[in-house]
This record gives sequence, C-alpha cells and structure tokens, in this order.
Amino acid sequence: MITVELIEDKTRIAEYEKEWKLLYENGTFEISTSYEWSQAIIGSLLLKHDTLLLLVFRNHSRVIGIIPLVSRRMKRYGIPITYVFPLDELFNTHSDLLINDKNQELIQLFILTLFKLKYKWDVFKIGRFVEGNPALDAVERTLNQSSYNFEVRREDPSFFITIGDNFDDYLKSRSDNFRTDVKKKSRRIKALGRVEFFDHYYFNDIAVMFEQLISIERKSWKTRHGTSIASLAMQQKFFMDMCDYALKNGWLHLQFLYLDCTPIDYNPGLLHHSKYYYLKTSFDERYAKVSPSTILRLNLIEKLIARGVNEIDFTAEPYEWQTKWTDKLRWHKSLLIFNKTLKGTLYSNYYKLKKKNETSRVRYRDPIAYAPPKQ
Repeated sequence: MITVELIEDKTRIAEYEKEWKLLYENGTFEISTSYEWSQAIIGSLLLKHDTLLLLVFRNHSRVIGIIPLVSRRMKRYGIPITYVFPLDELFNTHSDLLINDKNQELIQLFILTLFKLKYKWDVFKIGRFVEGNPALDAVERTLNQSSYNFEVRREDPSFFITIGDNFDDYLKSRSDNFRTDVKKKSRRIKALGRVEFFDHYYFNDIAVMFEQLISIERKSWKTRHGTSIASLAMQQKFFMDMCDYALKNGWLHLQFLYLDCTPIDYNPGLLHHSKYYYLKTSFDERYAKVSPSTILRLNLIEKLIARGVNEIDFTAEPYEWQTKWTDKLRWHKSLLIFNKTLKGTLYSNYYKLKKKNETSRVRYRDPIAYAPPKQ
C-alpha cells in the first residue's frame, strides 16, 4: 500500500537526506531533483511569502518518492494567481519528479494529494519535462482517465553535445568555418599574453574560488543589463551554495581561463553519471573580440573527453551561439493542472484561447532580454 506524508516544517527536510540521496542515486532522474540541488534552492531562491511543502511517498516502509512543492502567488494576465509547483522549477533547467515507482496508484495519490492541500491554489505547473520523461507520461495517462482540467503543451527545446571519445573527431564534426574561426581566435588571445586554464581543484578555499567567479561576472556585459549573478543576490547565493554542495559530493567541474594571471572567463558545471550539466558561462567583455568563451569551451570538451564523459547538457533555453557547437536538441513539455477555483477556471479558459500552435521551429532566446527575478 502506498501512503503519503505531508511535511510543512522545512527544518525537517534534513531528516530525509539519506533516503532522498538513496532514491536519487538508484534511479534515472534529472539532477535538479537531487538533495543538493534542492537544498541550494531552499537556501537562496525562495521568497518571503512562499510556502514550502514536502511530500514523502512510501510503499510500506520504503520511500519511493520525494517531491518538494512551493506555493507562490504571482500575477498572470493581470490578476493574482496562486501557483503550486515543484521546487526545481525555481531554477530554469529540465523538470522532473523524484518518484521511483511510476505506477498509477502512486500518481493517483500524488494528484489527489494536490487537490487536498489546505493551501488553496489555482494552477499546478511544471514547465520543462524532456519529451519522453516517464514521470510526465505516467501523470498524463492518469489525468486522461480523470475529470481534472489539465493541459500538456510542447515547449522550447535545449541543446546538448554528444562529444564521443576523441577530441579531433569532435572538431571534424563541426564546420570548416568553425575550425578556421577557432584557430584564428586562439592565435589572437595568445598574442595578448599568457593563457592558462585552471580547474576548481587548483583552489584551496572555495570562497577564494567563488570570488574569482564573481570578479568575472562584474566585468561581464551582463552587469550592464542587470542579469549578472554579481548583481543578483539570490542567484549569487544559489551558485555559491551549489558549488559548495557539488564540491563536497565530487560533482563540481568549474574551469577558469586566465590571461596574464587575471581570470577573464569561467565555466561552471556539474559532472554526474558521465554527463556534464552546463549551468552558466561568463567572460570579461573587454576581451570579447578574442572570444575567451570559445577557447575555454574547447578546453572543457577536450578535458571531458579525456575523463570519459559522453554528453554536455545545455540545461536552459536555446541560444543561437550553441548551434556552432551542436545540432542536437531535446524538446520539452509543460504540464498545467487547473483547480476548480474561479481564478483557476478563468486562467484555463484564457490560456486555452491563447493556445499556440506546436512547432518544430526553434525560437532562440535573446540573453540581453532576460528579465532577472524579483528579489
């Protein structure tokens, strides 16, 4: 028999660390469902009036699912809407549900629990399931057999690189223009001074390492547009906590490019199960013409191949610059469940009236147009 426990005291979440980690490691889940990722979000990206809930599912005594949920009130279409969503939706990456047995009984209990929450909500939302995710497939099958009002819609994709086991082979897979451009930029940056690459283990103190990262962010073009993590306290805390958790777990893979002993570019990522999760990249804009990000990314790919890593996952929205590095992408799907509240019904009607046509055309994001979250 499957049961669910609802935990409202976030200080109790640490009680489930061992079971959470065991569940994650014994399954195939997006890294955003890990205990470490969740703790980094809890410590940085929750707002003052958010409500955090933890659903713990058991089959007899065995934990088979852990889903942290957030309730947040936001304006949509000009009216305040109360949303409920998994915690990992607060950082833009692949969505997932940490549930081991994706059987109908568990999914039915999960959905029933949503509708029994004492916190009144209008819309339950998950935004970026990778197409084919078994959790979404199980939820959709269950909802199709119910009377609940819901919508599943195709969403924008993200790119990934299959890097193989030979660096020269990867370069050969790219265009002649790409290879020519890389050689040109490599000569130009080396003409400016001594180029060095350092990984995170070069630093004895994580605080010193993170200050190097922030020093690059402050000199990035993102600072002028208010999107640099050096300008966003919540994002800065999230990345600091994530680096700390990942370093302790052996997941961290953080690279720097130095020019004449000065850091000018960095790549932060997580390395787990032979996959590299690309979280962010920034560079000192004074060196934009020599493209330090291109040089550092090539070094990253070469080192990952040497370690036996077979995939680099660009976890966020698609950007046009990524097409120089790969033509592989994953499409996403979103899930919306509408509650039988007045606002939930109005939201559903308006949302479906505005329903967009599904397309296979990639809509590239403009990084300058990114709107930073409210803090």
